[in-house]
Amino acid sequence: MVKRVGEPFQQVLQQIPGAELMFVGDECHHHSSLGLSAALPQSAKMRLGLSATPEHYLDQAATDRLTDYYGPIVDTYKLADALNDGVLTPYDYHVVLVDLTEQETEEYRHISDQLARAMAQTGATDAECSGDDRVKILLMRRARLLGAAANKIPALRSVLADEPPQKMSLFYCGDGSTEDDDTGLPMRQIELVSKELHRCGWINSHFTAREARGERAQVLEQFRLGLIDALVAIRCLDEGIDVPGCRTAFILASGRNPKQFIQRRGRILRRAPGKTSARILDFMVRIPDDIAQDSNVERQLLINELKRVAEFARLARNSADAISTLDPVLTRYDLVHHLV
Repeated sequence: MVKRVGEPFQQVLQQIPGAELMFVGDECHHHSSLGLSAALPQSAKMRLGLSATPEHYLDQAATDRLTDYYGPIVDTYKLADALNDGVLTPYDYHVVLVDLTEQETEEYRHISDQLARAMAQTGATDAECSGDDRVKILLMRRARLLGAAANKIPALRSVLADEPPQKMSLFYCGDGSTEDDDTGLPMRQIELVSKELHRCGWINSHFTAREARGERAQVLEQFRLGLIDALVAIRCLDEGIDVPGCRTAFILASGRNPKQFIQRRGRILRRAPGKTSARILDFMVRIPDDIAQDSNVERQLLINELKRVAEFARLARNSADAISTLDPVLTRYDLVHHLV
């Protein structure tokens, strides 16, 4: 990946004859942005772009910029290949179903209705690729609502009751807030998760953009040494952090962009001495039966969640068990085919 796009770095590149320059771009999907694509060495005759998510999920203009520089994809090495070849760690996948509250369900429906109207006005067919600011704001509001669903904390509490502290664990949180059972006051999800972990005897630390870079480096080193059981993160662990010893991931919040959850799975599956398997616990939201209206809004919520769940379950060692957990809700909404 381009680390320095300023004048000094460009001057060094200009001193290398293009015919002798091979440029290797790691995480090259970033190079599709206007700023970074303009800084890539145009003289380099040999170019190699590396990415776990080369097409997840860029708009057409960004895709064109990427292929204009590196050319089309010439070779792939799929996750299934890496698991079969022993390059990555086999993993188990567990879905923890979480019901939205009645208030959250109504808010979700309201935001979804606003989103549908906004997309109709702009003529967009895919909300994720829409350039409309209102659509983006509504998507963020809905993602924050789902990520911080109140019942995720009781669900986590139930899981932790049977879970002794586990070294090398990651907890992915959203940036929203929900009510603290003890005080009745709103509290950020990351704080509530840390509180639950502390109650259960876990030594944990935050790993977010709020911590200074030096502090994050120190926390990461303590995590590697086993002085900290768990990192509780918001997005910062999605890419570029290499701790191959990580064995367990608790996904309490996840965006709709497949790039994010593919990168998160990659944090857990790397090989390390003594590591024979990994585990992912995914907290999936749904609208409970007693307030469900069998509406398209509810069905679409499950379809969006299943994009991630299907990808994770497909290659898990316990794929059949993971899918069976979802059988009742999939059957009700005729969505069994989404896990095929």
